[in-house]
Amino acid sequence: MNKQINQISGLFQESREPITKIKAISLHQPYASLIAMGLKKFETRSWSTNYRGKLVICAAKKIPFNSSRTMRPWRIRYCLI
Repeated sequence: MNKQINQISGLFQESREPITKIKAISLHQPYASLIAMGLKKFETRSWSTNYRGKLVICAAKKIPFNSSRTMRPWRIRYCLI
């Protein structure tokens, strides 16, 4: 049995599935957090995939230059700081 960390709550979750290979996607903030919280449901890319399953979300180090303007509607809608 593997112990996996839930990144949002920081709690350990028991998993009976063996950890093998897993897909990952890198996103700029605030999008990585919004997707992890379930507030952003879709991410579009120029390439397609048939993969459906567990996915690791990596928050990229670089902050986009327009993050304040882009984040404003999310802050208003979900009362985010």
